[in-house]
Amino acid sequence: MIGVAFLLLAIYLAWGFSDRYYYFGSDNAKRKKRIAAVVKIKVGGRVSPSFEYEFYVNNISYKSSESLPDNLSIQTKSELEKYVGKRYFVIYSVEKPKYSELLIEKGAVKNASLIAPDTGWLENERIPNYPVRVDE
Repeated sequence: MIGVAFLLLAIYLAWGFSDRYYYFGSDNAKRKKRIAAVVKIKVGGRVSPSFEYEFYVNNISYKSSESLPDNLSIQTKSELEKYVGKRYFVIYSVEKPKYSELLIEKGAVKNASLIAPDTGWLENERIPNYPVRVDE
């Protein structure tokens, strides 16, 4: 019985990884970018610290989490709190927006009034009135 449960779990995990790769990670995946806000810092004894973030596509909210980059993972939770509420660019799958990646290493969005179109920007599109390319 345990073997069957383990096999089903392995199939479920493999399907989830391949689904994410197909819709987000492959060269043929259709991705766009938007602006996300960090809403929470998640820390725990058994898991890597991460940022929980939220973004909207066509007025639908999507929440996800991103492991902290190495240079931030050594900071304490109180030091990381300064990131909560800040806005960052996020790349997401057009077909399944739940698959996304927070571009924390690109820095916070500098223009507080910058608002993405409802359907986002193309992944490599230059953002109007933004001083640098996000994908550089």
